[in-house]
Amino acid sequence: MKKTKYIHLSDLHLIDRGHLYGINPISRLKKALESIKKHHNNSDFVAITGDLSEKGTLKSYEILKELIKDFPIPVHLILGNHDNRKNFLSVFNEYESKSGFVQYKQEYNDRVFIFLDTLAKKNTGGKLCKKRYKWLKDTLKESKNKPVYIFMHHNPIESGMYLFDDGGWGLEKREKFWELLEKYENIKHISFGHIHQEIMASEGNITLNCTKAPVHQIAYFTSLKEEYLTIAEDPAYAIVEIKKKSTRVSWHKFLKDEETFQE
Repeated sequence: MKKTKYIHLSDLHLIDRGHLYGINPISRLKKALESIKKHHNNSDFVAITGDLSEKGTLKSYEILKELIKDFPIPVHLILGNHDNRKNFLSVFNEYESKSGFVQYKQEYNDRVFIFLDTLAKKNTGGKLCKKRYKWLKDTLKESKNKPVYIFMHHNPIESGMYLFDDGGWGLEKREKFWELLEKYENIKHISFGHIHQEIMASEGNITLNCTKAPVHQIAYFTSLKEEYLTIAEDPAYAIVEIKKKSTRVSWHKFLKDEETFQE
């Protein structure tokens, strides 16, 4: 089976203009895309796992569409808690589905990549309702003879950070999600966003990764109980390389790509 390589970006937090926490999200996304095109142009696709926009405005989605329209690598999008499904679909109408959710699958190199919509209106936490669970069940059933990889915004596992675990910011009813996945031995890996940090984990035989954002990061302080701190750590995207019997995740901190050294 041929190798598959994808780039995992998340949490763009695009705004119509100006800065967010002193950072220009549009400029940061441009730098990330330039870096991917320069250093990882052999990737099969780029997956952006939600919080595409900071406030879910039409203008922010129009900006995103313009930035990726001529990108030489396929880009696949899903939604996060900061997004607005209606506004997103008004701009990216190619993602419109019968269910009204932004859920779909893609196939690369005889592998199945499932993209989930965990956006819950007026809630920071994530949700998979009956319709979305039914779609996931049906898709897993029809994909049972191929390796499966899943993308979602909200963390489906404990992160070690209170708000994302017990504070209601993660995926609700995580046990239900895992009860479904445990029925399929062909599910290999999950990439998620939301936490703005580099995380590698495993749940049974399934590995998982989260990635930092192109913009601000969230301090990984497991002692904090009811707040989180936004910090100025370097932004990054993840590189996920899949072979027949292995999955490798690494991270590229792209801000200083031009600062190289030779002896």
